[in-house]
Amino acid sequence: MAPYYGDRKPKNQTLFFFNTVEDTFVQAWAILQETTALTSYLLQKSPRALVCLTGFSFGAAMASNAANIALQSGVDGQRLACAPYVDSSSPCVLADGLLESAIDWNALRLSKEESYATTRQRLVTKFYETQMTSLTPKRLQNPIRVVQGYNMTDDAFIRTKYALELEQHIQICLNPSFQMKWLPGGHVFAALARPFLHKKLIEEVVLELIHSQFRE
Repeated sequence: MAPYYGDRKPKNQTLFFFNTVEDTFVQAWAILQETTALTSYLLQKSPRALVCLTGFSFGAAMASNAANIALQSGVDGQRLACAPYVDSSSPCVLADGLLESAIDWNALRLSKEESYATTRQRLVTKFYETQMTSLTPKRLQNPIRVVQGYNMTDDAFIRTKYALELEQHIQICLNPSFQMKWLPGGHVFAALARPFLHKKLIEEVVLELIHSQFRE
């Protein structure tokens, strides 16, 4: 369970809404550090261990970035896979799409005179600092063995530009041969179809990871 959810939710937090922009980054870094630690532990525990990182939406972004951080920490990328289901390149989707209606823009203004456009651009600029290609200085020293991902063609939560950026980031940081698979529909459909589509993606990636071990 991620920080800021369930038993790890601060007492002064309302539902899933963050109190500050900083909380967004704190949660993300905590997820990345914890996932990297668990991945490293499992791969070191046994030379036969294989790990697949996956998630939906924000969870998919965390899975992709965790795979990147794990590679930078020195884990064996040949025993690591990633299956992002409806992913984005950065938290910019929080400020550019349907989710921006949940933001208290007045609280983010530096002055009463500051325009919405200026406030929004400052937030988007800050969010762009957390893209996969910005998190680590190294590039593809140890490629991940298998990475496959699905995104939706009509997603109003994750705009197409951020999914396309993600494809480029994965090619740079995880595997140069990665190609995003595009499916019809939007975010809600993707959520409803998870029991089938997300499961199918995980099965395909895990089977490919297993089979790749016998092709050495």
